[in-house]
Amino acid sequence: MPFTYPPFYDVQTPVGNGAPNQDPDVMLVQYFLFSIYIDEGWPLPFGPEPPDDVSDAGAIQPIDGVASPDLGKWISAFQAFANDNGLGTLQVDGIVSHGGAAWGHVKPRAANWSAIHAMNHVLFLSNKERFWSLPSDPSVPAPLQEEMAFVVNIDPVP
Repeated sequence: MPFTYPPFYDVQTPVGNGAPNQDPDVMLVQYFLFSIYIDEGWPLPFGPEPPDDVSDAGAIQPIDGVASPDLGKWISAFQAFANDNGLGTLQVDGIVSHGGAAWGHVKPRAANWSAIHAMNHVLFLSNKERFWSLPSDPSVPAPLQEEMAFVVNIDPVP
């Protein structure tokens, strides 16, 4: 029986405190965190609580690709939430790294399940139709839509 995998949205370089923080990668993480924590268009069956030590959502809204110091706190809060809810054994370090492979299907140099896998998983389960069409979703900022519209394989399997 034929099958396909849903899209998998990944960062090329790490995002978070002390990471390279390239604008498109930061925008993707901001969008995912905003969608998971704030956007009511993603009907999560269970929701994470915002970080205790952050007074507002300024690190994830606007989705502008600017990595503020609080972004790492939002990432750490999500990583802890994911661990507490069976979404993986993630290192709670405030950094989102390249997933290495889509949906945990490991390529030769890929690591295990990561924060980016858990973020994709939460949003996919929340609203499959919307997840499939993120590159054209009006809630996604135009520069991020452009980045998501291209299929890129930076780790080809020989």
